[in-house]
Amino acid sequence: APPTRGGAGVEAIDALRHARQLRLHVFHVPACSVLPGRVGRVADLAGELFLSARERATDWTGVGVNTTITTGDNLWVAGDGRAEIDYGGGQLRLAGDTNVHVARLDDRILALFVAQGRVIVRVRVLDAGETALVDTPNTQVTLTRPGLYRIEVAQDRSRTDVVVRQGEALVQLAAGAQQVLPGQTAAVIGAEAVSADVRTGYWVDGFDTWSADRDRHYERSRSTSYVSRQMVGYADLDEFGDWQSVPEYGAVWFPTKVTAGWAPYRFGRWSWVGGW
Repeated sequence: APPTRGGAGVEAIDALRHARQLRLHVFHVPACSVLPGRVGRVADLAGELFLSARERATDWTGVGVNTTITTGDNLWVAGDGRAEIDYGGGQLRLAGDTNVHVARLDDRILALFVAQGRVIVRVRVLDAGETALVDTPNTQVTLTRPGLYRIEVAQDRSRTDVVVRQGEALVQLAAGAQQVLPGQTAAVIGAEAVSADVRTGYWVDGFDTWSADRDRHYERSRSTSYVSRQMVGYADLDEFGDWQSVPEYGAVWFPTKVTAGWAPYRFGRWSWVGGW
């Protein structure tokens, strides 16, 4: 089972559910609720990515690019891998040996639990009434502004490092909240930490370099002249097609990398995704 490779996985998620039941209860989505208008998508992948859905929590399956990610999904990236989830309001990037639970993902809230490993969250849009939260085994991080954030959880889950490259974050402690500003790194150590060690500066590694390259992929897209930046997958349109003006419609995207006889839905596969 993928979780045993890093000693986290289901065990860490169950521990969070028991220790922070009230907090997660806020993000519970009843089965009868209106389905959210926002879901995520695996936009980039190297190595192995495993997923267990909410309704099959112990059933881990290897997944690939274009897999849909939604509330309740658990993600595990193997040791030499990395993965990016595009959720419309931004991107979630996972390094190897990283286990993340998507506590809630909808039109208003992005709520994650990082059991262990390294994640980078690029928040591109955070409108009034929207919330971005990242829980770890020993703290909760509120991302209060659009920006670029790196959160790292030690394998023994006793330490959380929060790096704010752009934006602003609030780190919850036993004595209150600690503000972390751009260019600062906060270290939270221990299960009941009363303070955070906040310092100016941060480190950069290959994970950050890949993240910066992915940011450029989104920022240089020509398709933003025609579609919203919050449309999941917009950045890939440049690679697979181009835009042409059609008198009766206006700007229309046409695919260019297709085989002879191609038609929509002729190739590919269907998958079962949550309430959909």
